[in-house]
Amino acid sequence: MQSQLGLSIMPMNSLTACTGLPPLLVRTLIHAFTKPGESVLDPFCGGGTTAIESIAHGRYSINSDLNSLACFVTQARAWPLGRNSFRAYLRWLRDAKTVLSFSSSVEAVPLVVSDLYRYAPSTHGILLVLRDSARQLKDAGARRFALLTVLRLGKLAFDCRKNPPNPRLLANSLDAIGATYSERMESYSRICRNRWSQHTRGRARLKVFCTDSLGLHHRLGDLADNVTLVLTSPPYPRVHMLYHRWQVYGRRETSLPYSLLQLNDGMRASGYTMGSRHKAADGPYFRSIEAVYRGLGRVLSGNVIVAQILAFAEPKVQLPLFCEAMERAGFVELLPRAGTRDRISRAVPHRRWYAYLAGTTPSTQEFLFIHRLDSRSRSATVNEWTGKH
Repeated sequence: MQSQLGLSIMPMNSLTACTGLPPLLVRTLIHAFTKPGESVLDPFCGGGTTAIESIAHGRYSINSDLNSLACFVTQARAWPLGRNSFRAYLRWLRDAKTVLSFSSSVEAVPLVVSDLYRYAPSTHGILLVLRDSARQLKDAGARRFALLTVLRLGKLAFDCRKNPPNPRLLANSLDAIGATYSERMESYSRICRNRWSQHTRGRARLKVFCTDSLGLHHRLGDLADNVTLVLTSPPYPRVHMLYHRWQVYGRRETSLPYSLLQLNDGMRASGYTMGSRHKAADGPYFRSIEAVYRGLGRVLSGNVIVAQILAFAEPKVQLPLFCEAMERAGFVELLPRAGTRDRISRAVPHRRWYAYLAGTTPSTQEFLFIHRLDSRSRSATVNEWTGKH
């Protein structure tokens, strides 16, 4: 598909990316709208795909998220490991396999879920032992990456599984996860070292703020001057997505990912999604979107591009509301379309099992939006911000 921007974008439904931002599309947008040495901002960083692609292609990466879990995952995935850090991780991986070989001697630990019944699978105790061993690593990069491995291991063992997790599954999964993670991180770190051998070290290219996006513009400071692209995927309005829970024993919810990382989780689901799943939540959600980008418009440069991917519970109703919110915030759409059929979109991959049971729903389609900061609106907001008239 050839846009009026001169940007060649393949239809998103042809991409086979994991849940979240499609890496190939992220890469295409970064190359289309930024130059090496410029900054890419992701105010809803989630799993850190934007950060990884930005750093790997010579851009600074600035990220934020209200969810401490998302901030950790972004930091762990996008932080290139030095050779010593990588060797420390591999040593931990070998030790972790030894722990699993003696898993029968690990004490079971209760796992509290939403029905308040205290399940005590031995798999939970094993994960906590692996977590504690990872936390003992002195190297910060290796420690984060080892904890990320434990987190992934726990997700495979618990999330969306109806039956009690089997310790044997952990042993089998650790081999696969360790091999995949090692290969990807080694390749990614090598790319970053080669990319930045003549410049600042790759790890210094990453900045992560654990903060509400509504106040992000107050935190950016001088970092805002170098941002030429905002590339993100905000929470989907009224679409049920658990950003902060795993579901075990059917659909019982647990905060296990936070306990594995020893992070605080102080919000309900609506706190991470800017609103509940009720229709009455549309107003607060779109007012929040407007406030986020109105604030960013005050501090970002006048030529900044905003690229976003969203899905909607009711696209015909909510998509126009989203466009209106962005317009009120001072941004103009570069690829305006009146309806939903002729917009760039893709089918959402890797959805949860119970979502498939519901069949095709409006929320299974994601849309790409590209906006530019309106220079007239920017002048007005800057004057308002600085007190000039």
